Amino acid sequence: MHFRKRNRGDLAFNAFRRVAVLDPAHSEAFMHISQTLCFIAHKRGEIGSLWRAPAIIKPEDGVVWGRLASLEIAVRGGSERIGKMLSVAAPGFKEDPAVRRIMAFQAMRNGSIPEARSLLEGTFHKFSDADSLSVRADGEYLEYLRLQVWNGGCDYASAKLAELGPVSGPLTLSYFVLQQISDLVRTSRAVAVDNPETARLYISIPVWGESHTALWEKCGLQNLIDEASSPLFRDRQVTVHIFSTLDNWERLLRSESLAILRAKAEVVFFDLQPLLGSDYRDRNYLAMMVAHWTTMVLARRDKADAIVLVADYIFSRGALGQLGDWIAGGSHDAMYTVDLPIGERAWETLNDKTRFPEGPGSAGAEILKQLFLANLSHRVTAYAVGSGLSSVPSDPSRLNVIGDNTVEVRTMQPQLFYASSRLLDLYVPHGFKATDNGFVDGVLATGLGIERMMLLNDPEKFVCATIEFDEEARVKSGYFPKRIETTEPVEELFSQIIRSGFVKEGRIWALNNPMYVGAGSKKPTILDDLSGKLTRIPEDLDQKFYREVVKPAFEAACL
Repeated sequence: MHFRKRNRGDLAFNAFRRVAVLDPAHSEAFMHISQTLCFIAHKRGEIGSLWRAPAIIKPEDGVVWGRLASLEIAVRGGSERIGKMLSVAAPGFKEDPAVRRIMAFQAMRNGSIPEARSLLEGTFHKFSDADSLSVRADGEYLEYLRLQVWNGGCDYASAKLAELGPVSGPLTLSYFVLQQISDLVRTSRAVAVDNPETARLYISIPVWGESHTALWEKCGLQNLIDEASSPLFRDRQVTVHIFSTLDNWERLLRSESLAILRAKAEVVFFDLQPLLGSDYRDRNYLAMMVAHWTTMVLARRDKADAIVLVADYIFSRGALGQLGDWIAGGSHDAMYTVDLPIGERAWETLNDKTRFPEGPGSAGAEILKQLFLANLSHRVTAYAVGSGLSSVPSDPSRLNVIGDNTVEVRTMQPQLFYASSRLLDLYVPHGFKATDNGFVDGVLATGLGIERMMLLNDPEKFVCATIEFDEEARVKSGYFPKRIETTEPVEELFSQIIRSGFVKEGRIWALNNPMYVGAGSKKPTILDDLSGKLTRIPEDLDQKFYREVVKPAFEAACL
């Protein structure tokens, strides 16, 4: 007799299905089915057994059915079975926000934009008319409150979030981030404007902790007050948002350099202590996201441009002045940085080469480029590809070709640096996520063309460097991506890009705009071969849904 060997996936799938069907006490687990089990079900042709489970357990729960419909679409890429699937649900399922959303998405896919908008408009009306006790803190309601925040309704959103109270489960983080942004925006008074026609610019700087505050004082702050940066402040009213803790802010207030900055711009302090003092594991990362989005919400409210920085950026002398000229030219609505990570060992050398009152922040572009080439950080080598290497990084967000005299730097995760007021007015956030995580694709979804975007990849005019502190500890902790052994590097990188969901117009645009640092020749490399394979870009349905359905439906119902 032949026995088929059963792998762990088969066993896990059967165990999961058994629990979901037989034990109602564990039915919530069905709502959070993993993608792995989803594809096991598809591979075995048994997704039908999954959608029979909630019919037995919770036929009245629209959230279960909404998630299941999403799962069906993810696996099958179509909607043939959704009508049959939902026919066994309780009669009231169509009123559930989760189900209405998936129905709206399907209506859009089928070409019926008015029907899709009508479904979501009804949901938004329901949310706006309901008291908080009659709604649950699900993803659809939090999205509604996020849109309220983005469109100036922070007082309303904060009140509703407070009424909901602490949220548990997978939405805890989304709730907390939204609450932090809403509360910070509410604490900000509008900055007086002498002339309404004056251009306005808001600069976001998240900085906290002893080491990063000291670093920003020596570098980033010096960049801002340097005379070579004057074009950034010329003919516009600049407001600098400093997101920090009270003790770090008090330290900065004693700085003569900050006093110089306050003579050039309005400087506003935002207290991040509630977030930084929380027990969230990634609170430092979250704090940076909250800072950037708070500034962009305020810039949108006040019709200002926005620049989002991080504390460890070191700009070449004159780079910010050049940025000011580009902004004044009005040719671009979005600009993105390509940072050069320099190894920690170069920090003392940088200090030695710039030992005068202005500090390291006044280093010229040539100094930063040479320090980069002579002190490549692990962040550069971890993402290295090219001839002579038998492996590629498992994460394709950064890709570098290291030559004898030149480093070719490419990115598929461009970090937002500048957003015009025009862009912010058109933009629809899919969530207040990190501004290097798909923001570029949201820009294109506004209808602004690629020609309105700029990757800051000319090191003769603009260098944004960082010092990679504690890199040895990061290597030991597994911070950098693992390497994949391969004899077909282009094919493997192509596969990694597909798996990472990076086949998007904006990300591929960034990949096709390399930065060359050094004196070597710019001859074709493996990354040019890779770009040649990424020519078929599917339509981004998520972006289309937000642009053509979510935004108009919200505006019709709530504005």
